[in-house]
Amino acid sequence: MNEAKDNAQVTASNFTQTSGISTAELLQIINTLRQTATQFPQNVQEDITIDIKDVEEEIKKPAAQRNIPRLKKRLAALVTAASMIAGSVAAANEFANDVIDLGSKVGIELQLPSAP
Repeated sequence: MNEAKDNAQVTASNFTQTSGISTAELLQIINTLRQTATQFPQNVQEDITIDIKDVEEEIKKPAAQRNIPRLKKRLAALVTAASMIAGSVAAANEFANDVIDLGSKVGIELQLPSAP
């Protein structure tokens, strides 16, 4: 419990804000990601599918039990993968936007990697 006495400052930690979105809505975004990934080149589909599965496993946990660093790492990997194939697959931009949207809904800020 965070408590302040005598004008002390309190910093809340170890919490996740999901902006009032339900797990079902988050899982719908994950299903969309899975469908979009089928349009990607075969050589990247397997890695992307593994990352999507890991994200899904974390999302299914109660918000307080989610491993946020792991979730952030997987979401960042998905955005990076999408940005690397964006030039060759039109759906990659939509995929990256969906990953960024999913991240924001679970309180994780993601950005597209800078172009080399």
